[in-house]
Amino acid sequence: MAKTYYDLDVDLEVYREKSIAEMGYGNQGCAQATNMKDSGFDIILGLRVGGASRNE
Repeated sequence: MAKTYYDLDVDLEVYREKSIAEMGYGNQGCAQATNMKDSGFDIILGLRVGGASRNE
């Protein structure tokens, strides 16, 4: 049986000291990166040159 984890099961302070890289920025990547940024994390985006999500 799968174990369910809740917010209180994780110490997020460990991750606040680090940068988080999001590779790609499709439908899920956009939502996940925005959620982490809004939660106070340092996010780095890795986008393909010439990709639809990248403004040059």
